[in-house]
Amino acid sequence: MDWKISWWRSFVLTAVFLVALGAGAGTEVGTVFTYQGLLEELGEPANGFYDLRLQLFDGPDPLVALQVGPTLFECAVPVRDGLFTVDLDFGPVFDGDERFLQIEVAAAGTCDGATVWTALEPLLPVRPAPYALFALEGNEGPQGVQGPTGPPGPTGAQGSTGAQGSTGPQGSTGPQGSTGPQGPTGAQGPTGAQGLLGPTGPQGPIGLQGPTGPQGVMGHTGPSGPTGPTGPGYWNQSASDELTYVDGSVGVGLTSPTAALTVRSYFSEQIQGVVTVGSGQTEVNGTGTLFTEELVPGDAIEIEGEVSRIDLIEDDFSMRLEQPRTEGALDAAAFIGGAALSLEDGAGQEQFVVDAAGNVGARALCDPHGDGCLVAAERWIRPCPAGFTSVNDSFCIQTNDNPSNASWWDAANTCRDLGARLCSSSEWHSACTAPDLEPQLIAMADGAEWVDDATLETNAGLLLHFFTDCGVLRWTFPWNSNQVRCCMSR
Repeated sequence: MDWKISWWRSFVLTAVFLVALGAGAGTEVGTVFTYQGLLEELGEPANGFYDLRLQLFDGPDPLVALQVGPTLFECAVPVRDGLFTVDLDFGPVFDGDERFLQIEVAAAGTCDGATVWTALEPLLPVRPAPYALFALEGNEGPQGVQGPTGPPGPTGAQGSTGAQGSTGPQGSTGPQGSTGPQGPTGAQGPTGAQGLLGPTGPQGPIGLQGPTGPQGVMGHTGPSGPTGPTGPGYWNQSASDELTYVDGSVGVGLTSPTAALTVRSYFSEQIQGVVTVGSGQTEVNGTGTLFTEELVPGDAIEIEGEVSRIDLIEDDFSMRLEQPRTEGALDAAAFIGGAALSLEDGAGQEQFVVDAAGNVGARALCDPHGDGCLVAAERWIRPCPAGFTSVNDSFCIQTNDNPSNASWWDAANTCRDLGARLCSSSEWHSACTAPDLEPQLIAMADGAEWVDDATLETNAGLLLHFFTDCGVLRWTFPWNSNQVRCCMSR
């Protein structure tokens, strides 16, 4: 709120002076005086009721001046057209020294309980009407006995340093003091001029040979020498163009053959449709695919440069890999290997074929004058090792679980050390529910056994499947201990 008070000095002087004249000699004069002012609010004369708080100071700045007398509150003061009048009594504080009045305004009804007061600036000097009260109290009597000295006031602020005086005359030289400690050695001076050359001394011994210098420019190439005899090679060719190799195994498509002749097919045949597989997953889903017609378990398949082996084919659109993928693929083309070995006759007709899946075909003369036909032999199935039994000629499973419980990671390592792997959940369930295998599989439904299916669909972190009672699939943390039973592909 914007408040402003204007002095009506002539009216105040008149009012106070009349009070002073009304008192006779010897009559006790009170300390009350009348103050009249003009209050403006937002540039216009104020109207209504306002609370006033008034204080008296011995200087014009309330921040450094000292308050004189009490703080007065005038509550609900009527103001009309800006004009208001109040009677003030600060007590006997007018002793001839200057006094300044501070006025603060607040809304009516709060008075001494107001929390927000608006101080009106500047402080108003009080003169001369209240000093009539001081003069009318009687003639000044004789000076009394000097009172005791009051306590010293606080030390004032130190004044600024005065200008330095002129230098006085130099005093006489005092006696020489004792020799001080030796100072540090000074910096070395510049080298002096070189002296005259002395006579040549005797020749010293021969020094060590220095390093070889840089090689010179290469000279012209000399004439070619006669052809030497043929040295030994990997392959030997006879005079009749027979080619033989006797130095080890031969590899085609690989650098480390495992037999006398090892042939690795390359992925050249694209299967129908496209496939999708997630990173870290084994489940592969196809669109427009014919998995059951084009693939068999054990086939190697290439998806976006990563090669995996097929573990299980569920239908034309779903299959499972033996190991989780390191990278995911979305609607990607998939390739299988072409023929690993093909023998042709002189006319370029295939007579013997071994495909990437291990199928063997030989051409028979179905028609002496026709193209013949290629008959595929049955695929060779690897037998299960000791301690394992076959399930549907598709995979092998341990007949008994391993003797000690383990975490999921330790269980996977245990199977890997056996040249096997953890069973998938579908393999475990197939083996557990096969009626002809029940006598062979020991303690399969007596406790929880780890399987390799993993999922991230949980708020608690990575959880893994484990089986109990053949058909009950449960979840647990991988660091818990469970029984271990391993599988391997055939």
